[in-house]
Amino acid sequence: MAAHGICKITNGWVHEDSVWVQSDDGERLEIPASQYREEHYQPPIEALPECREPHMPRGPKGDKGRD
Repeated sequence: MAAHGICKITNGWVHEDSVWVQSDDGERLEIPASQYREEHYQPPIEALPECREPHMPRGPKGDKGRD
């Protein structure tokens, strides 16, 4: 199984939405929504739930798209 989306955050990445993805080894990373779409992660971003406390993922932001 490839890395997949967990949830999305409205305006979570500077000037755009962000998505938390999880890799096969369990590592979690927050990336910009544009990167999620470009790399064809699944499920589609529109199908992901909003990230909410207390289950908000924790981990690093990816490097792409940082200001």
